[in-house]
Amino acid sequence: MINVQYTKHLLSKIRLRTLSKKLIEGTVIKPDYIFFDNLHKTLIAVKKLKTRCFMVAYDKVDETYHLITCHQIKEKQIENRLKVRRWVRYD
Repeated sequence: MINVQYTKHLLSKIRLRTLSKKLIEGTVIKPDYIFFDNLHKTLIAVKKLKTRCFMVAYDKVDETYHLITCHQIKEKQIENRLKVRRWVRYD
């Protein structure tokens, strides 16, 4: 089990969009891709879904994940952010 903290912003998005915490935590634990966002200085976990991708922005301090926000994202948006170097691959 991972140690997770949700921001108030993310909790409001969960209620507004009727998202499951399981989806959010699963995206962070087993992402298809991880990027570093140079603009916001956060990590971005991306999980491919059926028709789109789902992303979670977070920080990791020691063994605690501080989850900031989440939303669906198109693959083209990911490509554009990589192209302009806003996001870079994170290993």
